[in-house]
Amino acid sequence: MPALADIHRARQRIARHVYRTPLVRSDWLSDEVAGHVYLKLESLQVTHSFKARGALNAVLALLEQNPPTDPPPCLVTASAGNHGRALAWAASRSGLRAVIFTPKRAPAAKLDAIRRHGAELRAEADSYEETERMAKEFAAQTGALFISAYSHPDLLAATGTIALEGVEDLPEVDQVVVPTGGGGLLAGIAAAMSATRPDVEVVGVEAEASHPFAT
Repeated sequence: MPALADIHRARQRIARHVYRTPLVRSDWLSDEVAGHVYLKLESLQVTHSFKARGALNAVLALLEQNPPTDPPPCLVTASAGNHGRALAWAASRSGLRAVIFTPKRAPAAKLDAIRRHGAELRAEADSYEETERMAKEFAAQTGALFISAYSHPDLLAATGTIALEGVEDLPEVDQVVVPTGGGGLLAGIAAAMSATRPDVEVVGVEAEASHPFAT
């Protein structure tokens, strides 16, 4: 789990490159729960996903660690689409090579975006589990650096920046509801909230038809 200092460093690194996304009230959801519900619109983020924050932070942190004389590393990841697109974008901004493994049936729009950012796309697997296995095998065989879509420490720190922005825009918040997915977004937001607003409840949610964490 990232420390608050890691989250603040991530915020400083990525601030010039990503959007501070708006927090808007949803009248429909507010009426549904008889309360006040606000949405953090990460769909308006660079690459249209919060994943841009984590991918860029991982790349910029890597460049800080490596002397300028070292050849740029090759980055590799496994993704269902959004993280791969984000890493391809972050790598292209930094002059790094990226190889993105995805399932064969990943959304075409996301695959096209990965290619547009200049990454090498390998949409060869039948499942996400096989995709991740192939990406890790590629990393082991070539020396490429594997950037996880859900557990890389710099990714987790960057997702915490969403919580920092949210509590600044809505200080009276008393509950934060987070899609669970692979767990990275939830972990980063939980870490940020625990360090800054421990009085706020953080709830991870999953779709009723697909809930691997809840089970």
